[in-house]
Amino acid sequence: MRLLLVGDDPRDALAIREALAQGGENGYRLEHAEGLSRGLDRVLSQPPDVLFLSMADGEGDDDGVRSLVALRRKAPDVPVVVLVRPGDEELASLAVKEGAQDWLVKARMDGEGLRRSMRYAMERAHLSRELAEAREQLNRLTLRDELTNLYNRRGFSVLAEQQMRLSRRWDIGLLLLVLDIDGLDAVNQRFGRAAGDRVLAETGQLLRDSFRDSDVKARVGGDEFAVMLAGAGEGTCEVIDQRLTQNLERLNALREPDDAISLSGGVARWDPASSEGVSEVLSHAEHLMHAQKRGLNSAKLVGGA
Repeated sequence: MRLLLVGDDPRDALAIREALAQGGENGYRLEHAEGLSRGLDRVLSQPPDVLFLSMADGEGDDDGVRSLVALRRKAPDVPVVVLVRPGDEELASLAVKEGAQDWLVKARMDGEGLRRSMRYAMERAHLSRELAEAREQLNRLTLRDELTNLYNRRGFSVLAEQQMRLSRRWDIGLLLLVLDIDGLDAVNQRFGRAAGDRVLAETGQLLRDSFRDSDVKARVGGDEFAVMLAGAGEGTCEVIDQRLTQNLERLNALREPDDAISLSGGVARWDPASSEGVSEVLSHAEHLMHAQKRGLNSAKLVGGA
């Protein structure tokens, strides 16, 4: 087991080795990095199984906590046990709040307590990783559409609002495209729900093939999709229409003639000086899309503002 001590006092390393030797344990390898800079280098080059951070004599509480925060930022998954002086239990509690898994008092360190602290720190770090993964999974489930793996309406709103804030800061205009699958209800009635789901999944792939990774793509309704594009110029609507039309033709070439996918779309522009939010721009794009669906702009796949 690789152990790393970060601290200036060599007596702390000696105390850890002596405590480990009390139980006759020889399955540990302790390295000592004097100073935060060397400690960070060692953590990045070869992360230890457990990291001991020593609060050296005379070191201010703020300095010790800053060292902990710096180590945690560079290696968030490494279990950290803080070593404090007698009477510094309040500092130890603060360290735990800042991400340390456990703490030990230097003068009262023994083999049993040290091994128990290491085991607890590793178990707690493992649990924290599992919880973080669970939160990430929950985030994917709550922001993603399971069928198409695009963002759902909630995810689109969150990311589109963020995109608007960034665009206001950098004075960059946006385009919001809404696409609707024509006749999806008829597909479901004629061929069954599974066939309709395949059309939705293929439309999701069509959007991934047609737009940049940085564009926010989502399924915002039953048969409705939205894409937000940043930094779009005057000719972008024409480029979007051409790209979508070409990719849709390639997709339909693989399908039966009477099973071809048909889309209607609308594009709304958003200016960074505008006070409109995502819902207002989305509503405007949907209005243009419905006009396209009614044949008011039948020359193009996408009707623009």
